[in-house]
Amino acid sequence: MTTPERAAAAGILRLTSAGARVILALFLAVDLVLAIATLDNVLSPWPALVALVLVAASALLVTWPRDGVLPRSRAIGVVALTTAAAIVSTPNLPVAPVAGYATWHLGAITLVLLFVGMWGRFALAWTGFGLLVVVTAVWTFTLGGGNPYVLALLPNQSGTLVVGTLFAIGLRRTSRRIAELHARQAAIAAADAATRAAATERAEQAELLNATARPALERIAAAERYTDAEREAWVRLEASIRDRLRASALVSSELTAATDAARSRGVDVTLLDDSAGAAIPGAERSRLERALVRELDALRSGRLIARVLPPGRDHVATIVVDEEGGDSRRIDV
Repeated sequence: MTTPERAAAAGILRLTSAGARVILALFLAVDLVLAIATLDNVLSPWPALVALVLVAASALLVTWPRDGVLPRSRAIGVVALTTAAAIVSTPNLPVAPVAGYATWHLGAITLVLLFVGMWGRFALAWTGFGLLVVVTAVWTFTLGGGNPYVLALLPNQSGTLVVGTLFAIGLRRTSRRIAELHARQAAIAAADAATRAAATERAEQAELLNATARPALERIAAAERYTDAEREAWVRLEASIRDRLRASALVSSELTAATDAARSRGVDVTLLDDSAGAAIPGAERSRLERALVRELDALRSGRLIARVLPPGRDHVATIVVDEEGGDSRRIDV
């Protein structure tokens, strides 16, 4: 299971929620009551209390993960703590046919390992349970005198871990489907937003053409005589419309006015936009506009080429000015 899948499954289970903390507190309270209530049934009270501390520490580790996931190192730490609790508790059990609730550590350790499995660390959870079986079996056939009464309790505990593992696997598949559904919905929303933006852009362009080009087209379609001044105005209008299509990053009321004024003086102005739609930060755009307007206002003849550069370059744009007298200069913005 990948880290995102583990985080998604844990998010569905709310393993880090306030409710999980309450369950943890109740779990520790029950373990405390059982440990204290069975102190007379074990060989010594101190191993039982040490085991209680180890189980509590492992439970805290498994319910206080880092960044929404249970790191492998922390899961290994949980397995080490639960194994240590088994090593401390099991030899402290009485050699008797029944130990009663003195075997509380078996259920406590299994529940902690169940949480490890819920975080998607199935291999480590079952490794921890295997170590619990090994510790119990070693005690059974050595200090326990061969009486398997404690070892016989482990199949029931393994059932809890099996059910939890199967549930976690099913939850992983559910979380993957939910993630795929969210990704599909996000893609649909993005496509819808792009379609709406394109429609809005087309409407704005149509409105602009209707306001600027339509009067000129109607005047031309009337087949009437028109003056040279009108022809020049229409040429500049065509250039202005072309600027909006191929240099959208350089479109503003101030720039349009300065460009039109320069063209009316006979300056050849070419505006290009190679930014691929990347937004220009406000401060850099202001510097670019000021530099371009300054050059347009100062130029009386010749040619000016302004180009917005692709993203990732050292500069935002370049302005190349070729004056009629042969002087040329380049401004990097």
